[in-house]
Order: sequence, then C-alpha cells, then structure tokens
Amino acid sequence: MMKSYRKSSLSLALGVALGSVALVPAVGHAYSVNANVPGGQIVADGGGDSLLFPFYSTANGTSSSFSVSNTSEATIAAKVRFREQINSQDVRDFIVVLSPDDKFDFWVAPDINNGGKPAVFWNDNSCVVGKLQESGGTKTLPLVDLPGGDSTVGHVEIIGMMDLSRSSFEGYSLAVAAKHDEQGVPTNCNPIYKAFESRLNVNQITNAGDAPNALIGAYVVTAGAAGIEGGDNPIEVKNTFRRAVYAAQSPEPCAGIPADFDGTNQDLTDCFQLYSWDGKEEDHPHLGDVNWVVANPGDRSVVANIDGALTALALRGDWSNNPANSVGYDWIATYPTKYVYLDDCDGDKVPDEDGNLGDKLVGPYPFCQTPSPFGPGGHDKCMGTTTVDAFDAEEGVPSRPSPSSQPLYGNCNETNVFTYAMAGQAFESSLIQTEARREVRTFEYIPSDPVRGWITQPIVWQPNAVVPTHVNNTYDGAATQGLLWIVRSTDDAAVNNGSLRELVRENAD
Repeated sequence: MMKSYRKSSLSLALGVALGSVALVPAVGHAYSVNANVPGGQIVADGGGDSLLFPFYSTANGTSSSFSVSNTSEATIAAKVRFREQINSQDVRDFIVVLSPDDKFDFWVAPDINNGGKPAVFWNDNSCVVGKLQESGGTKTLPLVDLPGGDSTVGHVEIIGMMDLSRSSFEGYSLAVAAKHDEQGVPTNCNPIYKAFESRLNVNQITNAGDAPNALIGAYVVTAGAAGIEGGDNPIEVKNTFRRAVYAAQSPEPCAGIPADFDGTNQDLTDCFQLYSWDGKEEDHPHLGDVNWVVANPGDRSVVANIDGALTALALRGDWSNNPANSVGYDWIATYPTKYVYLDDCDGDKVPDEDGNLGDKLVGPYPFCQTPSPFGPGGHDKCMGTTTVDAFDAEEGVPSRPSPSSQPLYGNCNETNVFTYAMAGQAFESSLIQTEARREVRTFEYIPSDPVRGWITQPIVWQPNAVVPTHVNNTYDGAATQGLLWIVRSTDDAAVNNGSLRELVRENAD
C-alpha cells in the first residue's frame, strides 16, 4: 500500500547525533489548517484565527517562550490557555487584546518566588484580562496543579474570540482603548477589563465581529543551564468559529447544557456547560465549543476537520542515543483536540483552579460514553500501538520484534514525552521532562549495535468507532503532533547544541 508522509517545510541535518554540528534554534512553518473544509485541508498560506502550540516545558529549569502577532488592521480579543500534560486540564487562561499589527510575547518557567512552581510571565504592555500579579514591570500568573494533572509540561492554545474594531462598551471604543501610543502603552485598558469581567458586561459589547485569520506565532524551548534551544511555529487553524464568541474572564457559572449532541447553537448571551470541566465563563471558548457555537448548525464539524487534516496512523523520525558523547533525545506526541471528546468519567466532581466544582454532562448519554477516536471513557485512554520498528543507520536493519522487553506502548496522556533505547543500552536523562514522567521504551538488539537510526511508531485509533462529529474524517483519528528534541548536553554550555523539529505523520493513501 502506498504511504503518504506529511512533514514540515524545514528539515535539519542530524549532525547533532555525533556532536559535530552546532545547531541554531529551528523555527519552521508547521501546519495551517482550513477548518471550514470537510475532512480538513492543509493550506499553504499562513495565518489563522486560532493557534495550537503543541508543547511547553518547565521541567528541570527549562523555560518555553511564545509569541502571537496580529497581522491585520483589526483589533482582536483572543483567549490564551495553558493545558497540562496528563488530561489537558486548564491550568491557566487569560484574554489578550491585540491592536492592529500588535505582537504579544510571553513565557512559562519555574517561578523562583513560588518554590519553583510553573508560572507564565510577560513584560508586554498589551491589555490582558486576568488575575495577573506585577513585580518590577513583569506580569505573572501561576499555573496550577489540578487533581490528576501535572502543569510542569503541557500545550498551549490561543483562540480568537472576536474582532473589536467597531466595538464599544459603555460608549468607549475598545479599539481606541487597545491602541498603543508612541511609548508602546495602550490608550486605556480599563474599558477592556470591565467589558470582559462578567457575562452581563460582555453582552453589552456592541458590533463585535468574527476574529480574522490574522494570527501567527512561534515558540522556543530553552533547556536551562545547558543553553540549548529549539523551536517551531504553531499549528494555525483558520475559520474556527466564523462568528464572534462572547465569553467573560469570570468564574461565574454557565447557563446550562445543549439539548443533545447536535443541539441548537449556544446563545450569544449565554455560555453552556458541555463537560464537567467547563462550567464557568472563563472556561470558554475552547475547541469543544465549536460543535455548538458556530455560524449555523451545518458548521458543526470544525474539530473533525482539524482532526481529518492532522491525524496520523504512525509517527516516523530519528533516534540518537549516544551517552558516550552526551547525546540523547526525546520524542513528543501531543493530541491537542483530545480534551474535546473525553470527560471526567469516574463520577467525581473535580475542582478547577478557583476551587469550583463542575457538574458532569448529561445529554443523550453521558459525554464520557460518547464514541471518540480515543474510545469511550476518561482522559486516561491510551493510544494503542502495534510493533514499533527501530532501524539503525546502516542498511536499514530492523529489530524483530520491537519492542519486546515491555508491553505494547500507548500514549496515554495529552502530551507524552518518551525516548527509545536498545534493550540494555544506557541513555541520557531528559532535559525537558521530569524523570517520573518520562517513559523509556526499549527495542530488541540490532546486530550493528548502533547509536542512531530511525523509528516508525504506529498509532491505533479506537476501532469501529462511530464518532458523531467525524463524518468526513477518513481515518477517524484525531489531531496528532509529533516532535523530536535531540541534543548534545555536556557540562560546557559552549559546546552544547540541539534542535526541536517535527516528526513525520504517516497515513495510508
């Protein structure tokens, strides 16, 4: 059967495997997905109204930096949300308002003033609606650890909510309020703060429009004292909602739930609780909303289209394990839409970052029983894998079978960090994941006893699942982003090097 391979436009040499080449951070175009095309479509032109950053890390002193730019003449309100690695729980979110041609930079790192716990920081002056703290000009918001989660590692989403170019609140133009002066300071953020502080207020915003496909971004992961950096561009999603999405940055409860899975649109003046974890205004918008909050009922296929464009039947890429030369690597597998399908299914009410309890959804069936690419049930559903084929660098000698010393592997988390090593072979510690969370997977002995090669890891989606939103999804899989972090890390930062780049998605034609 013919295979099709989806890869980014940037490909770096593997000179780092032998520690002979110093690499600069890799920043390349990731994927731009048109969510308004049945089955999904990857398009060449960049920019979107939503950005999906597949990875961040604060483990072992690592920091991760992000940027989002508004490339239009519109004034855009966007939700920024950090999701932790285990269950994609919302561990921090806020609204940023980007004036025309504005750029917002922020980073997440251990907070030395809070016991090294993860926090998001920024020095930018753009208007940010959230419970921020400020010290010496740097604003900060702590990430929180929720039950069953781990905010040390995770992924980030930025979702365009509305175009405020013609909008006003209590007679004050919100575009004028967000506009920066010659010193880079917004005219007056107070009307923006007030407009988004409650449902009552956000409903009074006039003339809000659909956020344009004008957002671009980039991210860089920096491994602490090792001085190693690698980065990429996010996944860009076009036409996410195709209408303005009204949501306040407020813990007040939502109005309720839709009548059924394909129920009527969410009202412009209410948020609806769809899951056990999104019962508050500030939980919205998220990608799960697009199945209900759309321009018309026929558009309820956005997540399926994202999944159709970005699913994978396997991930394929390099491995390089050479402790004698201080070379190691991690694979990262992220499922940025997994939280859309799966709910808390153990019957417990889980408190959010504000201590509020959410109610479990009850519709045509409890959402935790909704068929999904991951199977019915909670967030602990693992991706099944079959034989993982590991090859060395000479003549393509595969291990048979592989892996053999451990059970079949499944990526059980929303963000998974792991490494492969030959059975009995030593391996380097991870710079971007805690020892407790990083999985070490072994494969059979390869006769040439190599230190580098390539691997194909199949992904098995839920068999025979009739997924309500996946009518146009050829493989009934979900969005998958694979990354390779490969480094040489010694005690001398001057000779250290590495890169972060995308693994190849493999699908059958």
